[in-house]
Formats: sequence, C-alpha cells, structure tokens
Amino acid sequence: MYPLNCASAYPRSQWYIAGYGFEFAERLVSRRILGDPLVFYRTADGEPVALWGLCAHRFMPLVEGRIENDSIVCPYHGYTYGKDGRCHTIPTGGTPSPHARLRRYPVVERGPLVWIWMGDPGDVRMELLPDASDIGLGEPSAEWRVDPAYTFPMQARAALLVDNLFDLSHLAFTHAESIPGAGPIAMVPPVIETEGGRLRVGRTISGFTIDESSLFNRSVPIARERGKIHALLYSEMYNPSLINASGPWMWEALDDGSRGARIARLNFVHGITPETDTTTHYFGIMTRDYMLDDDALSAFLVWQTDRVRAEDVKILEAMEQQISAYASTRIEISTKVDEGALKARRILSKAIEAETATRNEPERRAMDHPTPLTV
Repeated sequence: MYPLNCASAYPRSQWYIAGYGFEFAERLVSRRILGDPLVFYRTADGEPVALWGLCAHRFMPLVEGRIENDSIVCPYHGYTYGKDGRCHTIPTGGTPSPHARLRRYPVVERGPLVWIWMGDPGDVRMELLPDASDIGLGEPSAEWRVDPAYTFPMQARAALLVDNLFDLSHLAFTHAESIPGAGPIAMVPPVIETEGGRLRVGRTISGFTIDESSLFNRSVPIARERGKIHALLYSEMYNPSLINASGPWMWEALDDGSRGARIARLNFVHGITPETDTTTHYFGIMTRDYMLDDDALSAFLVWQTDRVRAEDVKILEAMEQQISAYASTRIEISTKVDEGALKARRILSKAIEAETATRNEPERRAMDHPTPLTV
C-alpha cells in the first residue's frame, strides 16, 4: 500500500501511542487504532485499561456506558465487563457465555504517554517499546520540560507523515513563512546513519551566529549571547509511532570547528498512530532542557509546532485525496535528497513483511509436511 511496497499500511506487532496519560482519567474514552474500535479508562488505583470498544451482545459502543467498580457497564442491556475483558454480569439473568468477552490490549504508561500493543496479546515484545528518556519522555525529570501540543485527526495515511518527517527539503517550500530562513538549512546535504539501532537523518550547521530576528533566537533565546553556534538538526525514528525532530540541539562552536559547551536541546516530537489505513492520529510534544520555568516560551513553542504541523497536514491530506486514484498508475520519481525517507519506508516494509512471514509459517509447514491421506 503506497508509499510502502506492501499489502498492509502498517505493522501491527508494534507499540503505538494511544494518547497522553492525562486523557485517560476515570472516565471512558473512545479511540480507533489500526482500525480497531477501542475503549480506554483507568481503574480506581490508576491502572490504564484498553478493551475492544463494542459490546459482545449487540455491538453497542461501550464509551456510552459507565464505569462501576473498575468494570464497564453497557448502556443498552447492562452487560458488565471487568478490566480483563470478561463479561461477569448479565442483569437479565443467566451465566455469561465464555465467548462474552472483549479483547484486552496490553498498555504501558511511560512518562507522559500511554502505549498500546496492537499485535498478538500472547506475544507482547517489551523490547520494542521505545525508550525515549534521552529526549525527556521517560519518567518525569527535573532535566526536561515536556509540553503536549494539539492532536491532529489527519485524513491521510501514516506512512506519508513518516516520509514527510525524513524529508527536510520540503521546509524551504511548505514552511517558507512559518520557518523563515529554513531554505539554506534544508539544502545542507543530510548525513544518514543508524544511531542506537534507530534511523537518523541529520544536518549540521557550524560556526554561525544567531540573528536577533531569527526563529532560532525566539526558540532558544539563551543561545544568541554565546557567540558562534554549532547546531544539529535531525529526524530520528524510535519506532513507527515515534519520530523526534531536533529543533535544534546547540553547542558553542570552537575556533577549530569542534563542539564546545552544550547550550540547549530542543525537540519537536511527533507521535504517529494509524487510525485506519488512510487516517492518522498525529500527536505533537515539545521537550527542552533549558529555561524550564518559562511558560511564555512553552506557549510559543507549542504554537509554533502546531502551526508547522498544520501546514504538513494540509499537504498530506491533499495528497491522500489523489493517491487512491493514481498511485497505482504512475511511477514515482525520487532523487538523492529522498534517501532518508526511502530508508524509513524500507524499515516499515521490513516490519510488515516479517509479520506476513510469521503468519504464513503454519500454512507453509502444512504444505511441506502434508497430512497423509487415509483410504
């Protein structure tokens, strides 16, 4: 499925961002993820729970029900489901069938985010849960300030957004007004590498001073007084649902061209969770390790990321409207600058292909060792 050379739009056996922790209070919340209708809530002791969101009796959306003793009560006929998904009460009488149960999805709360495992619940792979503590998304830390931004209900497929985040050349065009001066930065040749097993596409700008009217000065005001600056801008894939775009990280630039003392780390974190094959929950988070108590700076950075992301959403939604009609009829043209995005596509494709191979293995074994016919 475009832009991936796969039948599926995304890998299922991954951890995806379900939402921010504060969204899931002691109330029911509905969210569709990878096509599955889900209902979320917290138990009285604060444990986040995710269940299939439709009653097993008559497909009633359970988000319309209520929480009672850590269980969900369906508003239609009162079927009551515990946090394990089992129906334990039918008010009209009778013992609930063992089939009267909802799928429970494994969830983990880490830092400001709640993560959900969308693969086989019997094959949860904790090692695939990304550790993003290095950008402030681990346990609460006095070193980092974390500010959530707007969640866009993007009417476009998730892989388009992954493409976009590893293609900084579009900054000079899509964001010419919202990121003034980005044109020369976008034209710096990228360095593509694997950092800690994660794809990283970065650009380095060294030996420059920050102009008072520049966006860098508004975003990292403590840097202008430090003289010449060494800046690193990069996009890094932690997993299919989490991509960080440094915005940037800065050091003092020494006369020999090397890095001096670190000044600041600023991150525009992008959460990408497919809602369906062609729609996406697009989360945004700002993290920084400087001027932590400056609420005005936080407000500006959140406004800035929402402004920039809205421009991307507009572009990607316009593309989505045409892809279903024309993607299979034209050969796509790519250039050297697209190398980072193409590598990201291959990572997603390999994850999908690995799942397909695993699902097909029992069938292949049966073909290799057929059951003898009896006569």
